[in-house]
Amino acid sequence: MGYPLGFSVGPRRRGSAVLLGALFALLGGSSVGEAAVPRRNPVGTPAVLSRPVEADAVAAVLHYRVAGTRAYRRIELPVEDGRVAVEIPASAMVPPGVEYYLEVTTADGRVITDPAVYPTYHPYRIKVEAARLRGAALVGATNGRVPARGPLVMSLDGAPTGVRFFLDGADVTSMVERQGSEVRYVPPAPLEPGRHVLVAEASGGHRVEVPFVAEGPAEGPRGVLAVDGSVSFNYGLNANNKDTTASDRASGNLNLELSAQKGKFAARFSGVNLQYVKDAPDEFTISSGYLLTLAYGAQSFEFGDLSIDETPLTASGFARRGARLNLELHGIKARLYNVRADTVEGFEAGVSLSDSESQVYGLAVEAPLLPDDRLSVHLSALTGRNENRAGFNTGTSLGPSQGQTVGLGFRGTLFGMGLSGELAWSRFDPDTSQGPGMQADTAWQVNASRDLGVGSLSLGLLRYGSDYATIANPNFTGDRQAAQAGFSTGFGPVSLNLSGAYSEDNVERDRSRPIVSSISGNTSVGVSVPGWPSLDLGYGVSRQKSRSVPPGGQAVDNVNHTVNAGLSYGRDHWNAGLTASMGFLQNRLSGAAGSRTRSATLSGGWNGERLSVTPSLSYNESDSGGQVHRTRLATLSLALPLWPEIVDLSGQGSYQKADTSDGSVDTATLNGSVRLSWNVQALLSRVGLGWANVQLAVSADYNRFRDRRDPSRDREEVLVFLTFNLGAPYRFRAETEW
Repeated sequence: MGYPLGFSVGPRRRGSAVLLGALFALLGGSSVGEAAVPRRNPVGTPAVLSRPVEADAVAAVLHYRVAGTRAYRRIELPVEDGRVAVEIPASAMVPPGVEYYLEVTTADGRVITDPAVYPTYHPYRIKVEAARLRGAALVGATNGRVPARGPLVMSLDGAPTGVRFFLDGADVTSMVERQGSEVRYVPPAPLEPGRHVLVAEASGGHRVEVPFVAEGPAEGPRGVLAVDGSVSFNYGLNANNKDTTASDRASGNLNLELSAQKGKFAARFSGVNLQYVKDAPDEFTISSGYLLTLAYGAQSFEFGDLSIDETPLTASGFARRGARLNLELHGIKARLYNVRADTVEGFEAGVSLSDSESQVYGLAVEAPLLPDDRLSVHLSALTGRNENRAGFNTGTSLGPSQGQTVGLGFRGTLFGMGLSGELAWSRFDPDTSQGPGMQADTAWQVNASRDLGVGSLSLGLLRYGSDYATIANPNFTGDRQAAQAGFSTGFGPVSLNLSGAYSEDNVERDRSRPIVSSISGNTSVGVSVPGWPSLDLGYGVSRQKSRSVPPGGQAVDNVNHTVNAGLSYGRDHWNAGLTASMGFLQNRLSGAAGSRTRSATLSGGWNGERLSVTPSLSYNESDSGGQVHRTRLATLSLALPLWPEIVDLSGQGSYQKADTSDGSVDTATLNGSVRLSWNVQALLSRVGLGWANVQLAVSADYNRFRDRRDPSRDREEVLVFLTFNLGAPYRFRAETEW
């Protein structure tokens, strides 16, 4: 579980509750922390927004999924000037909408999520309206009859993006070529004489059907064998290095994907990636990530690196190497899998079927109880052992573990309200070499959400037993109960978001540990009027307090306030923004010191055809125990196409000064780089080698560090590199019929 963006809290630990929300008010609260979140988005159009993060944030990850699905996809995002630019891909923008949350890592290792309260189960949602098709017809058909052999060309009226195509029930979207309002599909084998149906289905389920009759003799079925991939090569020569000896560097990458298809049968082998790095300990490596998929209609078998995503309390995001069988019949889906209990690296590791002491076996069944996705159930069960904890994602040095888990979840809609929940039971032993053995316990959670017309409301309850854990999540934080509520709305150019939650640890009242309760809340207001600057304001407050602290235990009693504001404006080629935040941590324990943080960032940019410039200035200050730490940072990046698409000049630089109020720190850092590149592809095209993407470049880096307190730490470095790049990367494809 994470913390609200902008909060300043310590690292996560078992027995310490997260600072959660309590500003329920009349409307409740959603944990949306930024007013720029769009409430609706067109089908097939990416959703773009920008969100502020803590001043010391160093990395961010976007997790998103199509509403109604279980698994999240992830995209790593850069953090620049205290903000994260988010773009949810167009492929996810389908009805009924998309759900997402952000995960931010700060310089001191804290993990912060937005929304702050159980983001996996209460993400932000953007509605996507269903698209409608107005009509379709086969081009060149005579009285609805076409030759059995040849392409099928469909003319679509009002075709949006994200349309899927089916021939006699089989999804052929990936083999369809679109040109304006026409789509072209070439069947891999001549059609059987007789009646067929070609279907175009828009996002949201609206579809049009075009029946036709194939005429002519059928020939033997044909299939397609194909190989896809990419190759790239990079060579660099250290022409001048002030402080170290001259050197060169070389690297290459080969990625392959093999596929075969014939009728209802399909096979694909992906993720074969060969890397070469000169002078590395292992110059040639084959990375993990491969997957072999064999499918016949809706049934399939997978072997390789899998992500097991079942119910949240049993196996969610359990990435391991193994095998999975997927079956579907009359709307009922079943999955059987066997994966390694510990992580493995390298292509050659494979799955050890004989190693029964480090295996996890699982079964999952999904079934609709009511039509139109009004109610469905999900049963998940798994059992396994892990004798080898090396590389296992536990963060502990415990011995071998084992356990069994069963979870029953539901999802549906009742009286216009979205409902989901799960009840799970487990028997788990985190260390079979000692202790009492496997301990049984239960966990449950229930979530509800509803669009009230004037806004969206969400509610959630959970209770986790103290001994609840699974072989897929041995570090599960149990012994916790919590409640949350959220509300988000918008009226005209104004959006309002509120959230609140309460949690309590040690619900089993173990006298050897304190009872820790947390209550907190967030509110944010945004104003966005076309043609005017956008204004975003946010406030968060939280309190964490312990009681029944045992002798020798550590008490907790603090209150944390966070205030942030942002002002931004942009036109066709330029943009500017100012963000500021303040945080106050009040420690109410006798003799304990509090802390405060302040930050401000001024950024902007010009993006023209001949020049792109992005400057920024930022100031950060933190005060803890009377010691004030200050950091000032100025950055500048530019791109200048000297000869568009052929010769480019780019560069970036930064200057940072850091000091403290007592003079113990006083440093200055200057970094800069310049790169001049020449794309040779235009020249090669004239001699018939246009397929080769070749680029030559010369780059120079300058780095200087000055410590006024300790000059012995001063350093200065100059690097000049000549680089040759073949392929960026070069992509290839070859196929044949069989």
